[in-house]
Amino acid sequence: MHIESMIISARRSFAIILITLGVMILIIFSLKLWTFENLSGVNRLQWLWQSDLEELKSKGRLPKEFDLVREVEIQVSSEKTREWSKILTAPGRINPKGSYRLEVLLVDWNDAEDGEGALIQHNLVDIQSQNMIWELNRNYVIAEATKKTVAEANEGLHPKSDANHK
Repeated sequence: MHIESMIISARRSFAIILITLGVMILIIFSLKLWTFENLSGVNRLQWLWQSDLEELKSKGRLPKEFDLVREVEIQVSSEKTREWSKILTAPGRINPKGSYRLEVLLVDWNDAEDGEGALIQHNLVDIQSQNMIWELNRNYVIAEATKKTVAEANEGLHPKSDANHK
């Protein structure tokens, strides 16, 4: 009987551990989702950009030279992206012994159907030769369009006829 009670106790302990781990994973996932949902504008862009490049790196889709970036140069296309450039930090680490420059072009966009976002163009340039060895363009949606925004845009595409206005 003593062995049976030990087995039952072990099973209960194991079940409690599994439930606790499941709850912890759910809490962590919920916090990440809550954090992302509550970020706005440039902070959301930073999070998206960082996460995207980390995922590309983990999948081996970034060149090995990406770890040899000595300097980052951010180019802007508008006043909005100029403000963003004061806050954004290019993902990855600076390597003082590196021999490449990461040139980043920020382009903001706003579309009634897609919402607000940014196109980020990455060019990896050999500093000594000034040759671009790699490029990557990524598009990030910062804020999705609301139904109201889409309806307003569609209304502009189909002007009301004079017969409807008296």
